[in-house]
Amino acid sequence: MRQFATVTAAALLALAGCAPATGDAAMTEPAAESATPSVTAKPSTSTPAATPSPTAKPSATPLSKEQARERYLQIVAPYNRSLERLEQAFNTGKPVSKLRVLAASVEESNATQIRALRSTRWPANLRAPIGDLIAESNAAQKYWRRAAAARTRQELGQAAVAASRHDGSVPAGKVRKLLGLDDYDENDYS
Repeated sequence: MRQFATVTAAALLALAGCAPATGDAAMTEPAAESATPSVTAKPSTSTPAATPSPTAKPSATPLSKEQARERYLQIVAPYNRSLERLEQAFNTGKPVSKLRVLAASVEESNATQIRALRSTRWPANLRAPIGDLIAESNAAQKYWRRAAAARTRQELGQAAVAASRHDGSVPAGKVRKLLGLDDYDENDYS
């Protein structure tokens, strides 16, 4: 499905204010002495949360594999696009006021995605990984809320790092494989 922007320790320096902050200097942290690394979306190797995940709702009439493939892509596209817009804006030094607006869009599209994943009648073989994906998306949501309310690039970056720990890449990868989809490619949403 999607991978949150996974941020390494070096990229955290960029999140802490190393990237240019045109037009919002009062709200950003001072720049560090190192060069600005970029933040890139890539698969995460995070371990799923220890808490049990909810399963997607079963139904007497689940979608066919083809219907599920189309529905899945339809559900995840808005979130993936909003995440890529935030990543690109951050990497190009947009002001924190713009980043907050984009983070709020990520939060809203994630909430919409969770509702749609939960309400869809998935085939039996997809219910467990969809449930795991819902759980990861739910866990990330509070961090997207924090990012949307951040007053500095550092706060926003820290919230994005926390959200990336719940990127759902493992269950999303399972869903994509079961649906016969290619691996997630952020360029599809840029």
